[in-house]
Amino acid sequence: MKSISDRLKVEEILNINQKLARHDVPYTGSEDYPVRREKVERLVKNVPAQSPISVAAYYLKNLTLLQPFPDANHRTGLIAARMYLERKGYRFDFTEDEAEQLRDQMLNLQFKLYGTYEELSEVVTTEPDNEIFRLCRDFIKKHAMRARPKTRPK
Repeated sequence: MKSISDRLKVEEILNINQKLARHDVPYTGSEDYPVRREKVERLVKNVPAQSPISVAAYYLKNLTLLQPFPDANHRTGLIAARMYLERKGYRFDFTEDEAEQLRDQMLNLQFKLYGTYEELSEVVTTEPDNEIFRLCRDFIKKHAMRARPKTRPK
């Protein structure tokens, strides 16, 4: 079982989205669509005991599908995955175009698998791995690289 320290904390994920929201055009429906903290709490609670790549894919997939924020859920998922991977000794780099292509592929698969583009319930955090998870995992595998350990001068 993974220790609590392996997980991103709820506040860290909320802060990622808050920083993104400050730099973007405000989402016009944000007053009608508050942050759904309970979804982020469930996401953090259900982090699987898997490889760093798979855990990063879990964050990316589920933040995108749960849509706990008024806006920037996909970007929040990408940055959460990056933050987690960096803690585990990886670099995770991708272009804006690659991120947009991934978002589009995820949306298409979401509609194919769930019949909707709308937010999904917390059940997705415990479902078996599916095509969306595998897409996220493959994207992360392609773009994540083990960081070289820093060597001390002799």
